[in-house]
Amino acid sequence: MRYNKKLQFHITLYTGLLVFWMLTSQGFAQENNYKLAEGFYELSGFEMAAGLYLLEDQTFFYFASFGNVDLKIYGVYTIFNSKKITLKPDNNLTKPFYFYGYKNPNKTNSITFSYKQPYDQKAEKLFIEMDGKQARFPEFSSETETVSLSVKLPKAEIIKIGYNNPEQQNAFQYDILETAKLQDGINDIKIFHNYYAEMTFGVSKMTFNLENGNLTDLNNSNQKTTHKQEINLDIKNQILAFIAEQKSNTSIVRDEKVYQKLN
Repeated sequence: MRYNKKLQFHITLYTGLLVFWMLTSQGFAQENNYKLAEGFYELSGFEMAAGLYLLEDQTFFYFASFGNVDLKIYGVYTIFNSKKITLKPDNNLTKPFYFYGYKNPNKTNSITFSYKQPYDQKAEKLFIEMDGKQARFPEFSSETETVSLSVKLPKAEIIKIGYNNPEQQNAFQYDILETAKLQDGINDIKIFHNYYAEMTFGVSKMTFNLENGNLTDLNNSNQKTTHKQEINLDIKNQILAFIAEQKSNTSIVRDEKVYQKLN
């Protein structure tokens, strides 16, 4: 009986050590994968300049320039099964709209929303929803690039912006696109359409294979392969500094007033 207990103890100990070793080995292997992945990958194509930076800390920076588009996307990447790479852009980059608020001391009972005409015409038919009630923005005209509306200060803190969509298959025929929390005293809000939101979402669907320093783009039929270019510490610091600067931009100045980001 004593030998059985001792045997069972050794089996349990051995199993525990084996599991610990396997988990530790996998962890080291994964860390090594990110270390080996670090570098720059040229993704340029016909009439498009593009590239992808992968850093050891799982930060990625993707850029693409074509036509009037100058896309810069950052976030984190993940390596699956030692070679498959997926990208997760920073959440702030995928927001369809941005809200900026200002506390106007000359207004006490109302709140004003201003919205600049976007490139996307579908983003024109918008409404604001507060306290369960909707207020539609006026139509844009050839003479008006910015529209505004004023409503009574809401009781609730949550503001929603939506799009009137007659094709929506529900009883309301609208989509809620973005929400923001109304901070205390804010009564002047400017709304901007994020022109790059859909493109950024498209980047989140991109996948690559990385083997022996060769990155294969799996997002088109050509499946172009590019070899890693080493990057130095200065380039890494420039990338991280750019990302930090973008994240710190939480205000804008309009008409000598400072508007703080709400969402």
